[in-house]
Amino acid sequence: MLVSDPSGGVAPALSTAVSAISPSLNDGEIAWQAAAEVTDHCSRMERAAIYLALGCGDNFDAIVQMLAFVGRNKMALSDGLKAKLSRWLDGYAGTSHETSLRPVISRLPAHHR
Repeated sequence: MLVSDPSGGVAPALSTAVSAISPSLNDGEIAWQAAAEVTDHCSRMERAAIYLALGCGDNFDAIVQMLAFVGRNKMALSDGLKAKLSRWLDGYAGTSHETSLRPVISRLPAHHR
């Protein structure tokens, strides 16, 4: 679904809703923070796919890839990153993204760092 933006163009409604709800937690910031913590544990191919998505600006997809990797490998995330991911996902409240990702994030083990 697209909505009109003030410049006369169209913008994705979800992006508009997310920025209105959570302006301090955007996909890019969260994606790069997660990459700094997660990618050292990834295979070369997984790391390349994540950084390719980040480089192309597909931050949401990169986050989903990292969450899938972390979930598959039962990897612990720092308490800070886990909390940020949960708050970031609040911006997607009521969407299919929240429904599918909330259980993944809530099951992630956390460690103090």
